[in-house]
Amino acid sequence: MAATPTYVGAIATLAEDPGSPQTVLGESVVRTRTYRGTYAVCAASALPRGTLGTGDETGFIVRQCTYAREKGDRGILVVEWEATAGSILPAPPDEFSLEPFDINPRVERHPNFQNVTAQELAQIWQARNGATADERDEALHWVYKNGREHAVVLVDLVVKGVENYYLSGLKFTQLIHSYAAPSCSLGGFVQMPFGAGSGLIPSGASWLRKADGLTWSGGVYKLTRTWVGAPLGHWDPVIYPVV
Repeated sequence: MAATPTYVGAIATLAEDPGSPQTVLGESVVRTRTYRGTYAVCAASALPRGTLGTGDETGFIVRQCTYAREKGDRGILVVEWEATAGSILPAPPDEFSLEPFDINPRVERHPNFQNVTAQELAQIWQARNGATADERDEALHWVYKNGREHAVVLVDLVVKGVENYYLSGLKFTQLIHSYAAPSCSLGGFVQMPFGAGSGLIPSGASWLRKADGLTWSGGVYKLTRTWVGAPLGHWDPVIYPVV
């Protein structure tokens, strides 16, 4: 049995289809009602986009409204309602993704070279980037003579053209749907991800929270949270506080 129309006017004289309404729980919650009657009444009953619902449609707004002519003077009217904050229906489910990306830091940031001194490092890059061949040779000889074992290994890599090394990270993103306006974060700190999908992230990583994104469409707020994961120690606590 079709539901009773929840608004007054010409639409009340139309017959609602037996299979109406239909409700779709997707990226947004959409309820579609279909009516039939004379074409003139269908056209007069069309509701503008954004019309607020009442009764069964409390908490809904008109997403779009379509009317068309059928045989003779008959017509069809289709009203799509989209849920907003006042709806008793649940918001669309949250989503998440976990994607790899390349960090590829400079070669001197490899853990094997963490004890290379600033003086050694300056001579190592001078051996690669010195303005003249004499400057490059002088810097190379300095490292061979005065540098410690890891500095010698590093300078051999640098003069061969190895400037970066492969290191992968993970980007964890959540899409949170809600009818109420959510709070947003500017990010810039180290934080373990939480919420939808966070139980699936691998251990052994440090996560940098990035600034949130927020959009609003069809009565639903869509909050995007993003964390960037890298091996422990990658995010310097002097720069990025841990919360």
